[in-house]
Amino acid sequence: MQLKNLLNNTLSLLALSLTIGTTAAIAATPYVDSVKGRVELKRKNASDEGFRVITRGPVSLSSGDQLKISPGAIAKVVCPGQNAIVEKRGTGERLSTQKICPTWRAVIDKGAPPIGEMGGKDAQIPYLISPRRSLILTSTPTLRWNPVAGATQYTVQIKNAQGIVWQTQVKTPQVTYPGTPALTPSILYTVIIKTNTGKSSESEFGSQFLLLRSAELKTVQAETNLITQIDASPEIKALRLADYYASYQLPEPTVYGLTEKTVKDYSLSANAIDTLETLLKISKPTPLIYRKLGTLYTNIGVTLPAEQAYLKAIDSIQSPEDLEEWTLTAVALGELYELAQERKQAIGWYQQARAGFIFLSDKRAETLIYRIEKLKMVL
Repeated sequence: MQLKNLLNNTLSLLALSLTIGTTAAIAATPYVDSVKGRVELKRKNASDEGFRVITRGPVSLSSGDQLKISPGAIAKVVCPGQNAIVEKRGTGERLSTQKICPTWRAVIDKGAPPIGEMGGKDAQIPYLISPRRSLILTSTPTLRWNPVAGATQYTVQIKNAQGIVWQTQVKTPQVTYPGTPALTPSILYTVIIKTNTGKSSESEFGSQFLLLRSAELKTVQAETNLITQIDASPEIKALRLADYYASYQLPEPTVYGLTEKTVKDYSLSANAIDTLETLLKISKPTPLIYRKLGTLYTNIGVTLPAEQAYLKAIDSIQSPEDLEEWTLTAVALGELYELAQERKQAIGWYQQARAGFIFLSDKRAETLIYRIEKLKMVL
């Protein structure tokens, strides 16, 4: 709370008028799991004075970041790709992320829908939440949607190109598909939900899912088994699983007969969301986890759940050590509102993010100016 008051007071003194770039995407990421002793982190965009002390995990790392581990201190890092645990003991030297994790595997990021295709903005619409713009692993997926105030019954339909495959009526905002008739792998299915109050999700973009074939299922299972077996905290395991699911790409898109755009847009996002939401029920919430969840919701095109996750990230800030997460969440909120065409709110959050980057001696403060000015021109 003290951090938020400090930031609010500082922001009132800074007459900022500035902007930003593209929506955050999730990729395979190294994480600092835990630290003992004095460990400092400098982001690649920070000035030489930008080293700051970290006392706890999880902390995500990026290419170009540096760790400075004091003599006698230890940093436990989980590297991407090979699921390796690296314990670096302090010598006082600067270590780049690439030196700590030398076999970094490149990952194709998944982004948000374009402006105009963001849904989930109207609380009176039973918009689909999960699985949405998603590949799925199970032939009996649980469908989950926005509960509409006043609605006491929902009609749920699953359709393919030929028409309605399955229909049911329920009183709660979720239902598990029974498995019959069997869903066909590699076929895009659309979900439509209607309320007994006359509201429908038919206007929503991206309310579709696709079941993986058995060959891909085996590969995914093997990879997730490796992740769950690493010697790391539950938070790190969940984050690694979510990263894997969110960046998953079909290895043989032509077999599925999908367009290039669909292949790019679809990942195992429903599994990624379920993983983080399950973690939040059993673990102490952290700004990083809520921010990652908000990005997942942004990437499937649901505005209100993304906004709620980001605001929970802001509310879960505990100390000045969380300033960077506060700043990155402010950027993410700005991007979300820009996608949702709420330009004044986007500008406000971009301005706050810029103030955060200034505190952090981070050059990303400069990159926000263009976005803010660009948005102001279309107000």
